[in-house]
Amino acid sequence: MTLYRGATFEDPVEGMFIFMPAMVADDLDARFARPPIQAQYIKGSNRQSTWGSKRDLSIDQVATEWKTVRDQVLAQGLRVATHIQTPERQTGSVVVPENDWTKC
Repeated sequence: MTLYRGATFEDPVEGMFIFMPAMVADDLDARFARPPIQAQYIKGSNRQSTWGSKRDLSIDQVATEWKTVRDQVLAQGLRVATHIQTPERQTGSVVVPENDWTKC
């Protein structure tokens, strides 16, 4: 598992902070697909790194891109989550298959 440290909601950089798209667990169907994002420096086909991460961008360019992504996440009815509690592992009638991800 990789740990990334960066700007937080409590300690933002130029108003930016790390977040993930989320829904409230109490919603009728709290599961959702990865939201499609259209941005200048982020390509939807990249799953692990952004095309723009290897470019020398100004803080204004980065902030504009961040706001574009945030606004698109919110426009799709999702929330901007900064802290998520990991749920307890479900057992019983649900079978949780063992793999590298479930062993983390």
